[in-house]
Amino acid sequence: MERTMWLLVEVSDGMFPGEKAVSFQGAGGLVSMFLPADKVRHEQQTGRGAIKVEVLEMDDNYGLVGLPVQAAEGASVAKVKRAELSR
Repeated sequence: MERTMWLLVEVSDGMFPGEKAVSFQGAGGLVSMFLPADKVRHEQQTGRGAIKVEVLEMDDNYGLVGLPVQAAEGASVAKVKRAELSR
């Protein structure tokens, strides 16, 4: 079961032009990464946004997602609340 969905994230400016820093609360704690700005949906006024992820597994409460890049914490997958995922 692999499909692409949007994961809700917090967004801020990255270290370089054209880059965004994103973070979200995974089941194991805070997950953060840098992505090209064109890979992030970003609502300027709220600081919220979304990134595309591959859903690897899902149950009624959680989804296991493949991240678009390796997180700063070293993970390439994360367990997230299902409510944080949308099509």
